[in-house]
Amino acid sequence: MGTLVFLLIAFVTIAFCYILAISLEIKENQSKKGFKKTKDEKDKIFIDNALIIMAKVMAADRTNMVCELDIIKQFIKRYDDVHFKERVKFVKVYALKFKNQTYSIRSEFDPYINRINKTSNFTRKKWFLEYLFEIAFSDGSCSSEEKLFLKRITENLNGMNSSTYNIYEKKYQKKNQTFTGTRDTEEYSQYEYESTDNDSTTGNKYSSYSQNGSSYNTGSYYQSTGSNSSYSSNTSKPLTELQKAYAALDLTEEATDKEIKARRRNLMRLNHPDLFAQQGEKAVEIANLRCQEINKAFELIKATRGMK
Repeated sequence: MGTLVFLLIAFVTIAFCYILAISLEIKENQSKKGFKKTKDEKDKIFIDNALIIMAKVMAADRTNMVCELDIIKQFIKRYDDVHFKERVKFVKVYALKFKNQTYSIRSEFDPYINRINKTSNFTRKKWFLEYLFEIAFSDGSCSSEEKLFLKRITENLNGMNSSTYNIYEKKYQKKNQTFTGTRDTEEYSQYEYESTDNDSTTGNKYSSYSQNGSSYNTGSYYQSTGSNSSYSSNTSKPLTELQKAYAALDLTEEATDKEIKARRRNLMRLNHPDLFAQQGEKAVEIANLRCQEINKAFELIKATRGMK
C-alpha cells in the first residue's frame, strides 16, 4: 500500500512538472510574439540610442560645437523630422551631461550599441557610423578620446570590426586635410536654456548652414518668401535670380569663392539621393530636386563671378 501511494505521488509530481514546463514554454512563445516590435518601434529605439551615442561623441573632447550639432541635426531631419525640436533638445541635454562628467567608462555605452544592432540592418548601421565620424572630424580634428570611443563603437557594431574603423579613420583624415571651407567652432552651450523657437529648421544661430538644406524641405529656395536668409528680410523689392541663388546656398554676396564651393559640396553630400533610398521613392525624388536646386544656384553664382 505504501509503495502504491509513493508511486502515485511520484506520478502526480512528474505530471505537474511536465504540465508546468509546457505552460512556461507556451507563455514564453506568446510573450515573444506579443513583444515583437513594429517598424516604428524599432525606428524609435534606433533613433533614441543613436542620438545618445552621438551626444557622447560630440562631448568626448569636452566641447559642444555648432558644427558638431549641425551634423546631428541633419541626422534628425533624416530619421525623425516630425520631432525635430524635441530631438535637438534631447541631444543638447545629453551632450551637456556628458561634457560635465568628470569620469566615464566607454563600456557603459555598449547597451546602446546593442540596441542599435537589434533594430538596424547593415546599411543603417553603416550610415550611423558615417554620421559619428562626421561629428568627430567636423571641427577639424579628432581627439584621442573621440578615436577610442569611435573604435569601440565600430568594433561592437555587428558586421564591423577594427579594420572597418581603420578604413573610416583614414577616409575622414583625408577629407579633413583637403577641406577648404569654414567651420563654426563656436560653443553653443551659452544658448542652452533659450527658447526652442531658436531651433527653427529655417535657419538659426545653432547652425552654420541652413537646415533647409535637408531634402525634407519640399519648398523651393527659389521663392521670395519662406527663407530665413539675409535676402528674405522684410523688403518690398522682389529678389533677383542671383539673390535667390545665394539664398539657396544660405550665403551672402560677401562669401568667398572657397566658402561657396565648400557650401555646395556640403549641401550636395547631405542631400545625396542615396542617403534617402530606404525612405521610399518620394524622399529620393525630393532629394533629387534639392540637388538640382543647389547645382542651379551654384552654376549661376559661378558664372556671375567668373569662378573656375
